[in-house]
Amino acid sequence: MPESVDTIIVGAGQAGLSVSSYLATAGRDHLILERGEIAETWRSQRWESFTVNSPNWMNQLPGDDRPLDKPNDFWHRDELIESFTSHAKAKKLPVRDGTTVTGVNPGSRRNSFTIQTESGPFIAKNVVIASGIMQTPRTPSISQELPSWIDQIHTAEYRNSSQLKSGGILIVGSAQSGVQIAEELIEEGKRVYLCTSKVGRSPRFYRGKDVLYWNIKSGFMDIGPRDLEDPNMEFAPQVQVSGTKGGHAVSLQQLAREGVIMLGGMKGATGDVVTLADNLRDNYDQADTASLALKTRIDEYIAKNEIDAPLAQEDPVEDANPDVFANPKESIDLKKEGINTVIWCTGFTADFSWIKGLELTERGRPAHRDGISVIPGLYFIGFPWLRNRASGLIYGAVRDAAHIASAIGDGSDLIH
Repeated sequence: MPESVDTIIVGAGQAGLSVSSYLATAGRDHLILERGEIAETWRSQRWESFTVNSPNWMNQLPGDDRPLDKPNDFWHRDELIESFTSHAKAKKLPVRDGTTVTGVNPGSRRNSFTIQTESGPFIAKNVVIASGIMQTPRTPSISQELPSWIDQIHTAEYRNSSQLKSGGILIVGSAQSGVQIAEELIEEGKRVYLCTSKVGRSPRFYRGKDVLYWNIKSGFMDIGPRDLEDPNMEFAPQVQVSGTKGGHAVSLQQLAREGVIMLGGMKGATGDVVTLADNLRDNYDQADTASLALKTRIDEYIAKNEIDAPLAQEDPVEDANPDVFANPKESIDLKKEGINTVIWCTGFTADFSWIKGLELTERGRPAHRDGISVIPGLYFIGFPWLRNRASGLIYGAVRDAAHIASAIGDGSDLIH
C-alpha cells in the first residue's frame, strides 16, 4: 500500500530543507525524499578544497538564528554540510535519505500525485522538486574527438590533484569552477593550460563590503528574468570569484602571471592536436568589462544614497596584463605539450523525463511561473533565476522557499 503524505519534497539540499522548515513551522504534513544524504550534491559533486562562494551570513536556513563565529568568512564544503545537517536535526525535519525518486505521475484529479521510488511508491497532494537543474555533468561532444590515451574527468568527479596523471592538465571552461581549479593546481606546481570561455568576473570585496552585500542592498539581486534586456543572461555561467583564502577575486591575467597557459576556447581535435578559437582576447575583455560595470553600479548606488563608504581600493588581481593575450595559440599538440588530463569545467544539466506530462521550455527547463508549475500541486525550487537573480544562491533559495511554501494550499498560515 503506498504511503500517503500531503507534500513530498524531492531533494534535501538548501532548497528542500528551506521549504521543509517553513512547512514544519506551520505544522504541515510533509516528507523530504533524498537519494543520498542531506546536502548530497555538496558531498558528491564538489572537490575537497571547495569553499562556498557566498559569505556565511548569507547561508543560514530559515529559522536558524544561531550566532555565527565568523559571519563574513566563507564556509568550507564540510562546514556547510554540517550546518545543513545540524539544522535538519534541530528542526526535526522529516528527511528520508537513501530514497531515490524514479517517477512523478500526476493523477486524473487535481493535486493528486503518485511518486515512484526505488523503495516503493508514495501518494501526495503536492510535490516540490528541489533537486535543482545541476544534477548531471555536462560534457561537450568534442570530448569524443580527443585521443583515447587522454584521461578525461568532469568537475563533478574532481577531488584533488592526486587523482590526476602526471604531466600537464588542460582545463576547459573559465567560469567559477574552472578558474578555481586552475588556481589550486598551479599553486601546487602543476603545469596548467586553460581553455577560456566568455564569462564575467566579480570583485570579492569593494568599498568596504563583500560585493554580494552591495548587490543585495542595491536591489540588483531582485532583478527577475522578465526584467532582463537579453533573456540569454539567464543562462550565463557563474562569474569568476572565489571564497578560498578568506575570499578573493580571481582573474585570467592573475592566473597568467602565476603561470597558467591561457588559450582560446576548444574548437575541435584531430589526432593529438586540439584546435582553438580566436577568442582569448575577447574572453579577457569580457571579464574586465563585467567587473568594471559591477563596480560602477555600486559606486552609483553609494553616491545616490549618500552612503559613507570607504574609497575604492585597487586589487592587484585585476591589474591589466594584455601582453599575455596578444598572440594566442591557434592549436596545441597534447602529446608534445605533455598534457595527459583534461578537466571539463563545462557545467551541469538536468533530466526531467521522470516527471510525467511536464512541459519544458526551448532551453529544456520546466515551464513555471516563479516556481509554480501549470500542473496543479507541482512546484520547483533551486533553479538559477527561478524568481530573480538571487535564486541561484543559498540566500535566494531561502527566500524562494517562503514563496513556494505559501503557495502550497492557501498558504495563509505559512509565512508571517
